[in-house]
Amino acid sequence: MDQNTYFLQAASDLTNAIAAGGVNISQYQTAVQGLKTLASLPETSDTPQQKAEAQSDLQALNAFFGTTDLYE
Repeated sequence: MDQNTYFLQAASDLTNAIAAGGVNISQYQTAVQGLKTLASLPETSDTPQQKAEAQSDLQALNAFFGTTDLYE
């Protein structure tokens, strides 16, 4: 299983949490978008723009999940 599968599963899980209610919807939506963006990027041979986008998304996910360097 490639890492994109894990990103998409996490996005799906967060989407289910949004539908269930009781969460900070805007933060969850941002995390879902970041995970989907990461899943759409190639795992190798990224362009400089794609690398920058991935780094930004990874930092946002670390902030969302309260982790340090988990998503890097």
